[in-house]
Amino acid sequence: MSKLNTIKQGYSGGIGQTRLTYSIQEVSSEDPAHQAHAVQTDYNFSSMAGKGWHTRKFCEYPQTMVMKFEGPSRLKQIQVLAHEFKIASRVELYFLPLDAADEDQYVKVGHFSFENVQRPVISQKMRELKSVHFDAVTMLLKLVLFAPHENKENIFK
Repeated sequence: MSKLNTIKQGYSGGIGQTRLTYSIQEVSSEDPAHQAHAVQTDYNFSSMAGKGWHTRKFCEYPQTMVMKFEGPSRLKQIQVLAHEFKIASRVELYFLPLDAADEDQYVKVGHFSFENVQRPVISQKMRELKSVHFDAVTMLLKLVLFAPHENKENIFK
């Protein structure tokens, strides 16, 4: 089982960055108690603060999540925060160019990996934050998550 917490997208329209509004268009699976809408920018975090999205227990990998922005958006950076122990071994990022004829024409931005950290005490709630810098104008961003690292706390994969 993998988990993804809130993703931040940056738009540079001059000085600084702004968090963009997006919704979840598609996920390959989700745990009923940790649905994908929990990472949407319009989600009320006061009711489920920090729960994030979890894949379905014992799902097949890779898993995907597609985010849709309100309109054409220039992405300069995204940040992905990993769970304490439900840690994807690899994440690939793709965007769909605005002039793409269909959704089979995603362009790969790249990939990154989270560390496989084995903690002696589960109460040590450390998380890893990855920032990816790139420049793309799009309305759709796709994340592909590969199988989580093996660890004794994540028994559901």
